[in-house]
Amino acid sequence: MHCHRPKAGRARLRAPTPFTTVSEAARRGALDPALATQLDAGVAVEALAILDDAGRVPSLGVGTPRQITGTRTAIADLRRPIAHRSQVQVLQTYQLVPLVHVRIASPAAAVALLNTPEVRSIAADEVRVSTTASSLPRISQPPVLARSLMGQGVGVAVLDTGVDFTQPDFGACVAAGQAATPADVCRVSAALDTAPDDGALDAHGHGSNVAGIVSAVAPGARILALDVFDGLPAHDHDVIEALDWVLRNRAKHNIRAVNMSFGSDSHHLGSCDSSFWGRHPYTNALIGMRSAGIVPVASSGNSARDGSGNFVDGIGDPACVAFAVGGTDDSDALRPGSQDGPQLGVLAPGTGITAGGRTMGGTSQAAPHVAGAVAVLASLRPQSTPQELQDFVRTSGTQITDPRSGRTHPRLDLMTAVRAAHVVPNDNRAAARAITAWGTQLEQPTWTASKEPGEPAHAGNAGGASVWFKWTVPRAGSATLSTFGSSYDTLLATYREGPGGQLTALAANDDAPGQKTSQLAFGVVAGDVVWIAVDGKVGPAATPFPAAGRLRMTLNLANDNLADAVTLTPGTTAFGANVGATREAGEPHHCGDTFASASVWHRWTASADTVVSVAVTDETFALCVAAYQSAASAPGPSALSLVRAASNEQGDTPAFTFQASAQKTYWIAVEGASFETACHPVTGQCFFASQTGAFKLLLTTNP
Repeated sequence: MHCHRPKAGRARLRAPTPFTTVSEAARRGALDPALATQLDAGVAVEALAILDDAGRVPSLGVGTPRQITGTRTAIADLRRPIAHRSQVQVLQTYQLVPLVHVRIASPAAAVALLNTPEVRSIAADEVRVSTTASSLPRISQPPVLARSLMGQGVGVAVLDTGVDFTQPDFGACVAAGQAATPADVCRVSAALDTAPDDGALDAHGHGSNVAGIVSAVAPGARILALDVFDGLPAHDHDVIEALDWVLRNRAKHNIRAVNMSFGSDSHHLGSCDSSFWGRHPYTNALIGMRSAGIVPVASSGNSARDGSGNFVDGIGDPACVAFAVGGTDDSDALRPGSQDGPQLGVLAPGTGITAGGRTMGGTSQAAPHVAGAVAVLASLRPQSTPQELQDFVRTSGTQITDPRSGRTHPRLDLMTAVRAAHVVPNDNRAAARAITAWGTQLEQPTWTASKEPGEPAHAGNAGGASVWFKWTVPRAGSATLSTFGSSYDTLLATYREGPGGQLTALAANDDAPGQKTSQLAFGVVAGDVVWIAVDGKVGPAATPFPAAGRLRMTLNLANDNLADAVTLTPGTTAFGANVGATREAGEPHHCGDTFASASVWHRWTASADTVVSVAVTDETFALCVAAYQSAASAPGPSALSLVRAASNEQGDTPAFTFQASAQKTYWIAVEGASFETACHPVTGQCFFASQTGAFKLLLTTNP
């Protein structure tokens, strides 16, 4: 392709003098030289008129309806004069990209069009060709997948030969965006042709392979399949129509990456733009994409050797205006045909990749690894800019030197990239998160946590994604700790710090009964320094990577006895658990359950006459909540009189209201419901236990 266009960022200035001939326009870089030759030979040409949008078209931003309307209106105003030019036929317009696909009948018509103030330059409507799993472990995708990082909710537009969404790699699709049953998943959310419809989902298979790679790297992402190929060639005007569609639908599908595994047989050592007039036809669209938060990913090209087998430096087109991806082979070296250049962004596997029902190789297959990685990163860090996402992708400990050019480029390592995107502050014990209050619940993501050298196997499992907490115990008692409500399979371990900082194992748990999360109870004394580690469990041999996700941890110091009741603050949620709790002598039978035996206590003193509401939420077990009062200032359990009580055993909400009196103290018990464990076959005597778990308790007042 003939590229005479400026580097990004050049000032946009109109020509000081009008153009008089097409040869002059070509010499000054405003007209593609091949078009000038054809026009001078009397041949009408199809071309792309690039509009001068400087200061005239507002930024599209993230593509809100208001932004789309403003940009669409400005571009429509900008292209209006073209429709009135003699011997210039408008073939296609774009709503959000400042270009017009035109047919120009004569040299005079081309000169007149270039002298129109709204027109910046005229580019050729080029023809593009496609640049045609064991790759996943090489880019460290399996441990990322084990941590539930799958690009959930992010859209990736694949501009290619279409996608055969009936392939199993895309789920169970009966149509784009429609799964076979409500229980099934269809990963292709939209499919359309911007090139002439060939009547096939994918007539070549290249697009299905490319989209399948995206889906393998980011199985939670949505694929937008845009068929831009008319047979095997793709025309620029059809590609630009697809890019325009992406901009219009960015918000609807949360599109954060576009994959373009095609190009032209060209070699660029810098931007495809080489002068003010010679702007690449994709530049305006990709500027809009980056401002909308989209990373344009393109294969660097497979034409690194000339006809004699000699290396030719430079990457292809449109990689030269996008985030360019080169391909590596099975030995982690550059593929012989993979094009290189100073602006190459990153490398990824590109040899023998099986996906979407096909096995193919080339930089075409390298690019979608990166597009999928962008989806994973954008899901993890939605606020990241395209430049930040590209920087995360380029963060890798694996650097590969191209012996042909002497340049060194990073090879995609997804685990390293996600750790760069999301830093876990308490990943190491030295940076443990301090717990300043008990009766509290802590939440944090652990997706990118790791494990320190020499760190114990918490709860007897190798783990590998631990986070640390440190708690200085305020008083003696029994502490309860749980990870109920966490999104992954946890390991929970506690350690007591001794002289010299040495740790002694205190208590540990893998799974609570019937749970994938953990709970434990352990005794503490005032002044104890307790270290808490929460790790992700390593699965079976088939998936030897630690789990990770969103951690929810609840810590309580025993309020088992009435004398240790936790003071409630109106309007503030108290996080509780009755794990390890017992029943005091003389304690009432809450909700009439004579066999229950695992209660915890809270207290509150009214400052004025008021109506009080008490509610238990997010409970993990059947329970009773009951409020009591007493004439004594420090009563024993037998001196309490019931005010109100409620249970959730019949599916009811454990909540109630009552009238409180000023300066009066109320005691609130939460107790697990009893259940039968066994009955003696001879005597018929039955044995009972109480349900235990975690809960939230909220007291509010309404004067």
